[in-house]
Amino acid sequence: MTYLLKLQAVDTLFFRDGKPFSMGDDTFATGIFPPPPSVFHGALCSAFLADNLHLLSNASTETASIEITGIYYLKEENDNRLYNKNEASNLTPLLPIPLDLVHYKEGRKDRLSFAAEKLCKVVLSNVQVNSIADHCDDEEQLEQPEGYLSIEELNNYLQLDKVAFSITDNLINTESKIGNALNNERQSTEEGHLYRVNMSRLEKENQRFSFLLVTNFFPASKWLRLGAEGKTVVCTDETAKTLPLKQGGEEQNEKPLLSIDIKTPLVEENDDVYFKIYFATPCVFVPNTTIKNEGWLPDFDSYDAVTRIAVWKGIEMQLITAFVGKPISIGGFDLATKKPKTMYRAIPAGSVYYFKLINNSDKSKLLINFHQKSLCRDPNFKKQGFGIAYMGNLNPNFNTND
Repeated sequence: MTYLLKLQAVDTLFFRDGKPFSMGDDTFATGIFPPPPSVFHGALCSAFLADNLHLLSNASTETASIEITGIYYLKEENDNRLYNKNEASNLTPLLPIPLDLVHYKEGRKDRLSFAAEKLCKVVLSNVQVNSIADHCDDEEQLEQPEGYLSIEELNNYLQLDKVAFSITDNLINTESKIGNALNNERQSTEEGHLYRVNMSRLEKENQRFSFLLVTNFFPASKWLRLGAEGKTVVCTDETAKTLPLKQGGEEQNEKPLLSIDIKTPLVEENDDVYFKIYFATPCVFVPNTTIKNEGWLPDFDSYDAVTRIAVWKGIEMQLITAFVGKPISIGGFDLATKKPKTMYRAIPAGSVYYFKLINNSDKSKLLINFHQKSLCRDPNFKKQGFGIAYMGNLNPNFNTND
């Protein structure tokens, strides 16, 4: 069975990034937000083991079946007068903004985001694509927005129903916290071990921010520990919550309180089929000895760096360009072996790749292989929720300056 779980923070949260931190030598611990999928998967596994302590000695095997197939974010109206109505209009599921969108800098009333409409040929570069986006504007300065798209706006983006999109800003407040290490033997603080971290409070003005997980596991306790300091979050099952539909003054039928419906794009019946792949969660591409990969290039079955023609999941395609943000480091600490885990480089959530299909007979395979699927080859990363991708339409009439 599949559950839709909501994780709501009751206090500030802190999520460590992959950078090393040595107490006593370093004074500032850097964090990351939103956290990688491994944080949520670890919280679910910990909840399972807390209720089954007799299985702790074989933890990795016993938790192997726990899988996350979707990670979303939720904006809620925190006004009691509105929230008590429990109306679906006050709940907005979100996903990270695609990185091929830009908007005008501050100073304009129109702050809608839009995608690149023109690609420029790369003259000299060591990147394995020959086209990059031309985001230049002769009159206005452009920048990459930060935030999220609602599911409705994401559907418009994937299906090319609109050319401009409204974004939802980050709904978190950063609060600094100063702490000190404790000496358990002396029951006092350690000298020279003062440190500072930036905590995240998932609330701003009259709105609050929560996490939504699609998973096959439902914890017995509604209290989970999440993040570097093991702060408490409330876990609730939103799967079966519904709202009555009123017709003619009487309540009839019901609809889901939370509806996450990412529509399937229509593959056009054109001679040339262009499409894009949007990653809603970070993705780890395992290095391939036959492909020069610096962490951002998908782990294709095969890839020709000259023609940029790749075979991915048995489908032949040409990589046009990619919009990839700053890589993030995925690691952690293995409690079973008491050793740090291997560090991997991952593309961030929101990364977008543009492709052209080489063989039109493969059109029917695109949605099956690339829409609402994890594209991680490593089964361990896949079950944690890394690499969840959605396929979208790409305007075949975009301009390319040769």
